[in-house]
Amino acid sequence: MKSTLIVAHRGLSSLYPENTLISFKKAVELGVDMIELDVHCTKDRELVVIHDSSINRTTDGKGKVNQLTLRELRKYSAGRWFSEEFEEERIPTLQEVFELVDKKTKLQIEIKQPGIEKSLIDLVEEYEILNNVLCGSFNLKSIIEVRKLNPLIPTLFITSSFDLEKMKKVLLTEGINMVAIELNGLSLSLLRACHSYGFVVDAWTVNEEKKMKEFLEMGVDLITTNYAQRLKKLLEQ
Repeated sequence: MKSTLIVAHRGLSSLYPENTLISFKKAVELGVDMIELDVHCTKDRELVVIHDSSINRTTDGKGKVNQLTLRELRKYSAGRWFSEEFEEERIPTLQEVFELVDKKTKLQIEIKQPGIEKSLIDLVEEYEILNNVLCGSFNLKSIIEVRKLNPLIPTLFITSSFDLEKMKKVLLTEGINMVAIELNGLSLSLLRACHSYGFVVDAWTVNEEKKMKEFLEMGVDLITTNYAQRLKKLLEQ
């Protein structure tokens, strides 16, 4: 069985509140290969790590990320919704994540908001972590923009269902050689076809042990999961 990399989805998010510093810290301690996180931009142009465009689901506040300043965002707990134990957790800035992880593991940064690509790449270059990040998005234009800004940064096209025949030419032309496919849209035949064109394939979000085993046997390159601890045990067996 070929080695499959563990991608901790929003950190160790089955045990800790997603996209928080504690979730990322625990993923690093577990020894995952990569941490997946999501980036938006605040009203005052700060890059922050949160999945949704609003703070309603994962904080005790309300509002759109891009309509609030960083200072306003910091008023709210990003952990209390998960457990009172994590009440002090706040929405982290991307800088804080870079400083916490400090090249201990790679980061898969999902661009959630088109237009933030230059700010993101500037920060990656400032922290000199070109070899420790890859940038992904559902928005093809975003990752093409990343390639233009710095072609040394690996890029990932994220999709629920991947039409290889339709997408292969544009992806290969743009130098995008990684695809993340939602687990229900990924079959052995599609995986083999992707590999035949040189694509690296990430299956997301795989939480059930049965599915993990299935993808491991198929030979998928990366598995993104909320249960990195579960996948790690399987790989160690």
